[in-house]
Order: sequence, then C-alpha cells, then structure tokens
Amino acid sequence: MLIDRFIYKDTLSELWHNVFGDSYSYIELIFNKDFDDSILCFAELEGDEVVSAFYLLESSLLYNANTYKGYYLYAAATDKSHRGKGLMAKLIEEAQLYCKENGYDFISLVPSEESLYGYYGRFGF
Repeated sequence: MLIDRFIYKDTLSELWHNVFGDSYSYIELIFNKDFDDSILCFAELEGDEVVSAFYLLESSLLYNANTYKGYYLYAAATDKSHRGKGLMAKLIEEAQLYCKENGYDFISLVPSEESLYGYYGRFGF
C-alpha cells in the first residue's frame, strides 16, 4: 500500500539498513522534506513494522521530442524473515496500477544484481 514515509521513518530506515547495510546518514536522504511530493513509498506492514518496501522517485524521459513522466523504483527491500511470501510482487503490482490510474507512462529500475533480472522481468521490466 502507499504509505506516508515520514510516519514510518524509523521502521523504514531499519528495514533499509538491515537489507542493504547503508549508513543511517545515507538513508536519511530519502526523508528530505524538499522531495515531499516527488517520492512515493509503497510498503507492506505487519502491525506498525514495515516488512517490505520501496520508493518511487519521480522522473521523466525525453524521446523523439516527447516527454514521458514516470517513476524510478528504488531501494526495494523485504525483511529476510518475510521473503518468499509475494509481498514485493504485490507492492510492485500496486505501484503499476497507481501509475496507470494517475497518468504516469512508466516505472523503470536497475536491478542491483544480475540474479534479479528474471524476477523483475516477470513484471514487465
């Protein structure tokens, strides 16, 4: 579901840190208020804890003199104990529907490792 990343900041930061190992000062950048309207957060909750999440960063693409608006899918993470349950798949499908319903043309991403190409390919990436 689409959530307010500021309300769930602590648990989103913990998930990101645990999955990627990034420093909290680096993770803090996603919570910069200057990006309020241009970053969306989709997450799956268990109680008040985020167990799977990613961010959509607003972007655009200029192709053949046409500008297309979309999002870049960033920092997709699922807690190790919740993997294999389809949580990320559900979130990606929700984000794709959101973009379609709100007039966005695309979602793009760059998988962090080659083993993820097949996974994201299932969703049309």
